Amino acid sequence: MPDPLPHPSHLALDIAKDDPFWKAYNAPFFKKILEAFPVMEGFPDTLDSLSILLTDDATIQAINHTHREKDSPTNVLSFPQAAFHEGRLTAPLSPGTTILGDIVMAHETITREAHAENKSFDQHLTHLFIHGMLHLMGYDHMTDADAEKMESLEINILKQLNIPNPYQ
Repeated sequence: MPDPLPHPSHLALDIAKDDPFWKAYNAPFFKKILEAFPVMEGFPDTLDSLSILLTDDATIQAINHTHREKDSPTNVLSFPQAAFHEGRLTAPLSPGTTILGDIVMAHETITREAHAENKSFDQHLTHLFIHGMLHLMGYDHMTDADAEKMESLEINILKQLNIPNPYQ
């Protein structure tokens, strides 16, 4: 039997929480989301981990300012450690690179947005985690065509998790 194609669900999760709000959000929550991702033919099985920082607005604002020169909090930030384009590796991994990247999420912003959009926190968090993962895998929304591809993937993954289309 051939080896299965690499899939993001094989990633080990390194979850750091610097705010007590995040107490209930552990690896099983995020693993369930990763299992809903489609098989990614270009996803190297040598990438074996993902770092997640669950934090607050003040911390994500400082990170956003340092790395993106935007002095405001945001819901999710993604920092890839490998060069991908639409799920395919586009450059050899640096020696010793085994981490897909880092995702940082802030609970106050996610809570505000979920409330404003009349969604549950968990549904919005799930959507934003998927969004962050797709950024790590080389998807973006800089053009309308790119946004359509990325949003379509988000919608399909959310559908696998019985979460409604967030763009309607």
